[in-house]
Amino acid sequence: MKKLLCLLATSAALFTAQAPAHAGIADIAGTESVQNLLGANDRGDLFWQRTGDNAMFQSRRGATGTYQHTRVNLSFPGFGSGYGQLAANGDAVWLQFNNWPTSNIYHFDAATGTSRQLTFYTPIATSPRLYPAVQPPVVAASGNAAWGVWYPFCNGCADGGYHIEYFDKATGLATRITTEARGLGAPTFNSRNQVFWFELGADQLVRLRRFDPLTGVTTNLLTRPAGTRAGTALVNDLGDMAWLEITLTNYQSDVWMYDQRQQAVRRITTDGSGSTSLRLNAMGDLAWQSGPSIWQFDRRTDTTRRLTTKSSYNSDYFMNDLGDMAWSFIPQEGKAAMQYTTRATAEQIAVGGTQTYPLETQPRINGAGDLFYVRRPTPGSTFNVITRAARSFLCN
Repeated sequence: MKKLLCLLATSAALFTAQAPAHAGIADIAGTESVQNLLGANDRGDLFWQRTGDNAMFQSRRGATGTYQHTRVNLSFPGFGSGYGQLAANGDAVWLQFNNWPTSNIYHFDAATGTSRQLTFYTPIATSPRLYPAVQPPVVAASGNAAWGVWYPFCNGCADGGYHIEYFDKATGLATRITTEARGLGAPTFNSRNQVFWFELGADQLVRLRRFDPLTGVTTNLLTRPAGTRAGTALVNDLGDMAWLEITLTNYQSDVWMYDQRQQAVRRITTDGSGSTSLRLNAMGDLAWQSGPSIWQFDRRTDTTRRLTTKSSYNSDYFMNDLGDMAWSFIPQEGKAAMQYTTRATAEQIAVGGTQTYPLETQPRINGAGDLFYVRRPTPGSTFNVITRAARSFLCN
């Protein structure tokens, strides 16, 4: 199987930069001093934040493999944050701080190469020291965007609470899509620009809601039992949905999903191991972290496996639609080595070979199986760089 993967792998990277040991792995020139790698899409585009001045960049990979870097927030006051997403078409959205604590949402259009400010939040008129608390945005494949915002509860604030707001790229308009301020967790998209989120009703029941921009209609998809709370809903285009759910009697957090093929809600964990982050891919595979352990549920075989017991504690892992996974393995204190595994072989590979760098973090894998991550090139260096490991590195 590994030989077949090698035959299908993409060609070696073409970058001329200081490279790790394995062939097919190279640093991307121009990304030195990266602080946060926020996204990588199937075209190989990147979205990242630079340390020091917090500048935000969209980097587009050309036909020859070299990258053109565009600073997307140059024209706006304030500084970028480590919260943003990259769309399949190269568009990007991010949360930017203006004058603290004021923050707003911004959007980069890859087709025109221009950026714009989507929101213009101001202090609450009746309480000038209170500001809406804007949550990190999410972006659809088309470039449409959504985000949550907490409006303070105060005297005269009729709409205090958590709302979901939606940006339609075609019309250029941002509108509120919640009727009650009872949202839970961040919104998420499918490829049809539909938005999903959990909402707490006045009856204290949690419901999964879907907003369809074509009809303007919001629909209840499912209702969770009394005494539970759910966070961010994840969805794919098959109709699968996944979430972390807390039982209020003991505050145990477990992984749940709606399995479209079985037309049923399924409880994936029963021991509280779904304690932090959660991933869902296009095939219905799941991945989650519990302490230093990372787990993967293979939807196609209906089996669960534990990948490691020595991962980073900060959700530093990623899964693509092939079921490939990468994560930061912690061999010893102060070290983080990038690990990679494919669903087909289940073999775990040290991406950097025998070289153990001080830090290899923030993995992103695209649909081609190419891995991007942030690497500190040499021990004692003071800067990071984005590294690309073409899928061909599996052949080494």
